[in-house]
Amino acid sequence: MNVKDIINSEELSYVSRQDFSEKIAIQRLATYDTLVEQKRNNLAPISAEQAKEIKAFWEKKLMWHDGLLNMKYYDVYNAVEKDKSKLKYYIPDSFFYAFIDEYLTNPQRSTALDDKNLYDMYFPDVNRPKTLARKMDGVYLGADYSPISLEEFIKICKDAKEVIVKSAIGSWGGHGVKFWNAETDSVESLLDYIYTQNAENYKGSNVYKQYIVQEVFKQHPALYKINGSSVNTVRVMTMFRDCKVKALSSVLRMGVDGSRVDNCSSGGIVCGITDDGHLKDVAYDGAANKYYRHPQGFEFAGMEVPGFKECVALAEKLAYRFYGASRLISWDFAINENGEPTLIEMNISFGELDFHQLCNGPIFGEDAMSMITEVFDHNITLKEIVKLYDKE
Repeated sequence: MNVKDIINSEELSYVSRQDFSEKIAIQRLATYDTLVEQKRNNLAPISAEQAKEIKAFWEKKLMWHDGLLNMKYYDVYNAVEKDKSKLKYYIPDSFFYAFIDEYLTNPQRSTALDDKNLYDMYFPDVNRPKTLARKMDGVYLGADYSPISLEEFIKICKDAKEVIVKSAIGSWGGHGVKFWNAETDSVESLLDYIYTQNAENYKGSNVYKQYIVQEVFKQHPALYKINGSSVNTVRVMTMFRDCKVKALSSVLRMGVDGSRVDNCSSGGIVCGITDDGHLKDVAYDGAANKYYRHPQGFEFAGMEVPGFKECVALAEKLAYRFYGASRLISWDFAINENGEPTLIEMNISFGELDFHQLCNGPIFGEDAMSMITEVFDHNITLKEIVKLYDKE
């Protein structure tokens, strides 16, 4: 057996996972079937002929089960896709997260990796925002992981004048992020945040006990010009397949109206980036509303994104380090004042498929059936659920 066969059979093939059941898959289907309603005001209902073509495409592997594929997602993508022959290649979000994202991610490995307090060890050779301090399981640590007192922690934050405090585990959509200014904010507000933030959401766990404190990042002037209140970031989705990494899609995420974060779930917008690093002409918000200009006035079409090619190259390089945990990773990069990519975060799962497909088309392109076939052939959970539907 050659190296490629060993990798494909042992490292990448889907195996039964005790902690992921049919119940969880059905739960994900239901959750994302509900979320499509956020875009209900921006639908273009597909025709009967289009529905027939889409069903025929998927029936090649799945047969047809309305409970597995929510056709409303095709109404969403029909509103933005000009080449209607490509509609069948779009992956409904609910199916993607229930079966494809789960298949490409090993939860036992990825959960342990998903901790921003460990990034300084994972990425010692990569530009990142400067770490000042951390709180890990109630213990205060310096940037070098050495223990410090609470008084030293407070002094570090004060000396920096302004810091950004992030939940190291479990943060999403810009939530779990606080900017603290020594001149305008009290020490009590800082301590209150790191002791109580997310406590209700994560009651019984230690998620809210994990924080990282960083310097506030200064972004490239060209990106500051779009929206200066937030650090606007490039997201690159990579996939490891056939022993190589490929960037599937890239977008620029931007804050609006004075927001300090760029996440769409916090009111931000997203614009697609072409392969040669230029913005496309339209951006989208969480409801799939279109923006040809940023709400602050900036026109997107044709703007060259500084450092874009370097972002893609770096994402593809870093993806090899983690393919044993996830073959599909979304990387967030800020661009510093010198035009160099600075890694903000790696999203091992839940990489915002909808914005990639809204902005750039089907995530797997014409390889969609090849990907669906691989998932169906190896994803035990999907096979079992299809059997359940067949019995009904």
